Amino acid sequence: MRVVELERHLPFDGLVITVSPDAFELEDGRYARWFGGKRHHRKDFQQVIEDLKATKDTRFTDNFIDFETTVRFDPAPEEANLDWFDPKWSVIAENAAVAAHVAKEGRFKGLFIDVEAYAGGLGPWRTPFNHVSYATLTRADGKTPRTLEACVEQVRKRGRQFMRAVTEVYPDITIVMIQDTGWGSGPLVTAFVEGILEVRGEATLVDGAEQAYRMMTYQEIKGLRDAARRRQPGALYDGMERGFGIWWDWRTSADMQTFKAKDVQKNVRNPERLEHALYNALTAADRYVWVYSFGAYIDSVWWHSSYRNGKDWSIRIPDPYVEAFGNCRKPHDLSWVPGGRNPRVNFDGVVLVLGDKVTPGVKNLLSNGDFASWSRGPEEAPDGWTLINGEMVSGESSRVRRDATAPKIGRYSPQLGMATLGDTGHISLDQAVEASAIAGKTVTFGAWIRTMYPDMSNVEIVGVNHGITTTVSPPDAQGWRFHTMTGPIPDQTIEPVLFRLRIFVEYSPE
Repeated sequence: MRVVELERHLPFDGLVITVSPDAFELEDGRYARWFGGKRHHRKDFQQVIEDLKATKDTRFTDNFIDFETTVRFDPAPEEANLDWFDPKWSVIAENAAVAAHVAKEGRFKGLFIDVEAYAGGLGPWRTPFNHVSYATLTRADGKTPRTLEACVEQVRKRGRQFMRAVTEVYPDITIVMIQDTGWGSGPLVTAFVEGILEVRGEATLVDGAEQAYRMMTYQEIKGLRDAARRRQPGALYDGMERGFGIWWDWRTSADMQTFKAKDVQKNVRNPERLEHALYNALTAADRYVWVYSFGAYIDSVWWHSSYRNGKDWSIRIPDPYVEAFGNCRKPHDLSWVPGGRNPRVNFDGVVLVLGDKVTPGVKNLLSNGDFASWSRGPEEAPDGWTLINGEMVSGESSRVRRDATAPKIGRYSPQLGMATLGDTGHISLDQAVEASAIAGKTVTFGAWIRTMYPDMSNVEIVGVNHGITTTVSPPDAQGWRFHTMTGPIPDQTIEPVLFRLRIFVEYSPE
């Protein structure tokens, strides 16, 4: 790894690296499977440690070891993710101690733990923090899954076990947790993190807030921090640091493979916007902002040490972006917003009926489907509906407003969008229907939709019931179009079912 070459080109403070055992071979996978049943030993990483120690006089002061929690790439069954109740789970804690040893001896700050669920694993806990997936796979195997409550208690216990093993080796270690520390990624991540916090001692835990990937303005990044803290009340979280992940070469879903390395001003996140986004994130963070690249789709943007051919090769990030990385520490205007358009979507004439089609005069099971009533005010959710911000949206960023310009049905239609130009994320209007009215029946959910921007992604009508989601996305269109979805509501449904009008706003510079 030509660290000196990296240092010369990239104005970063550190790197996240993947380490592999000294006896690593391509067919074994591409990284150490820390969170599986394979036992690692310190002696397995002796050459790695020697290589890290030999890298001297570097200005990369804050380096971390990548620590994935999903064992991927179809491992042998004995190497797969373990059941949280498996008596052999101590192997994972011992592996964490080995990783901490490598980090300490290599003069790294600590571990960069990724709790995201990736495909390619084995066993019912192939996605170790997903109780729904575990329960589904267990039932499919003819067994009864443990309750969520039982798993939460056990995972918290494992968090304590994990952290004790780590801090015994490296007492003042720093651990960055991504996607987040549980406020967005679910109750099992929360349980694991709280177990860690209970025994952290001198160690530091950092929430990596991957939800900031697409954000640019200070308002939305600071709003994300505040929202995350509200979801994690209590003294246990005092002292936990807040950081953010920024996807530096972010593209919209319609533009994923066309990052322009030579004409950077045409990118959705051009160097100016990146510079502001990084400054805003650094201002809102306690200490750490990390950057992600979707480099596999870019011709000339990232740097790799290729394990495939044993040779180092480097691909330069375009110079304007390198300058943005360097300039982001200089003072910037926190009120800055990017120029461009602020997409908004209108809904009207929303219906929920029994049966497989909407016919004239059929009873609408939803209230205020024509959006005639707005007793809470013109910039609050219409009567009978609840405004929901997705995890990527800061608390004050999303907006619903009563729109009287060219409604489809009556006097008004709700318009969903962002309050601040450049903000991104999911926004929805929800209405719950009691299960007694629809359980065991086929229903049709429909709405008129008007989007002013035909390339805007993920304009959806979504029916939600405990993880069972059906979605209809309208084709690109600028005028009003009626869209429906039809499906059965399970007999065993006992809790209210949500019916959702949802959009996903992505920043567009044009």
